[in-house]
Amino acid sequence: MTRAVEIVVAPLLMGLVGWLLDGWWGTAPFAMLGLGLYGVVGVFVRLWFAYDREMKAEEAKLPGAAR
Repeated sequence: MTRAVEIVVAPLLMGLVGWLLDGWWGTAPFAMLGLGLYGVVGVFVRLWFAYDREMKAEEAKLPGAAR
């Protein structure tokens, strides 16, 4: 459940910050889209590395795994 919340909340928060900056700078919608995309990519990269780390730990538990 925490990963699902992270996938949704991180891009929304980054988009909100971008929206606030757009209002301040008058550049709508560029900062919102840019920071929202940054949030999506950041979550994807974090999940990718976490998955890779977990799979390596599981593979190390297998019999005959190279150590």
